[in-house]
Amino acid sequence: MLERAHRYKHSRLRLVLLPSLLFVVALAGVAWAYEEQSPPAAPSAKAIHLAAKKQPPAEQGPAHKARTEAAAETKHDVWHEPTTGMEFVWVEPGCYDMGCGPWSYNCGRDESPFHEVCVSGYWISRFPVTQAQWMKVMADNPSKHKDPANPVENVSWNDVHDFLDRLATQDQFKFRFRLPSEAQWEYACRSGGKPENFSGGNDVGQVAWFKGNSAGMSHPVGEKAANGLGLHDMSGNVWEWTEDNYDRNAYSRHEHQDPVYYEGSAVRKTTRGGSFNSDANDVRCSTRDGVQARRSNEELGFRLVRLP
Repeated sequence: MLERAHRYKHSRLRLVLLPSLLFVVALAGVAWAYEEQSPPAAPSAKAIHLAAKKQPPAEQGPAHKARTEAAAETKHDVWHEPTTGMEFVWVEPGCYDMGCGPWSYNCGRDESPFHEVCVSGYWISRFPVTQAQWMKVMADNPSKHKDPANPVENVSWNDVHDFLDRLATQDQFKFRFRLPSEAQWEYACRSGGKPENFSGGNDVGQVAWFKGNSAGMSHPVGEKAANGLGLHDMSGNVWEWTEDNYDRNAYSRHEHQDPVYYEGSAVRKTTRGGSFNSDANDVRCSTRDGVQARRSNEELGFRLVRLP
């Protein structure tokens, strides 16, 4: 009798506890389902910082790469053209008074008015293009004073543009080159627009090959002292072609920013700097001359600018 009563008591207890147990199990299932469907909690700032430190740098796109390379080039101030090895120097942008200034003498009529212009930054070759560099692009050597280290000469303005076209092809059109404008050329010649008679100072014999010291011939580039930008032979050795049409009144018609004179006839182009056969007056920084674009002789050479 007592045993039956004990079994009955336990049966009732199971009946009471079973619904409670089923409720707890159901509640736990709902909680588990909620956790599965809910988004993970946002990581803390500290966790984000630690994770970022462990991540490798993301791959950069071509635009970022180009900006990085340009910044690196400007920082180092020197760039080498891959086909010929021409060395280019970075010229910072600036404004200056262009023409024959009060520090100079024997000013030509076409060197005035003395006027302010501004130039954007650009790359310019440290030396005139040499015969060796010309031959890497054109195969032949038209120069009369043959020496691989001498400036190429006996080239016309038209010949130079053939050289530019072939150089662009060999460089797979990755870079843009042209002849310097007169404003770019004179700014670079005067060490960034400084009041200099000759490129690098007022001692012509120190910075230039001219009639007084050349023995009637061109000489290897870079033998004379550099100017304040590290450029050589901008006074003397060979006259240098520029991009501009020649006009004795061009200075009165110049734009203020980055002038390039294309008005009038394109038959004559402007040359600058004088040559080994010039007197001292004609190797001044402000001296200008006009030569037919198809003409070539032993005194005519060039240097290039690379546009950024």
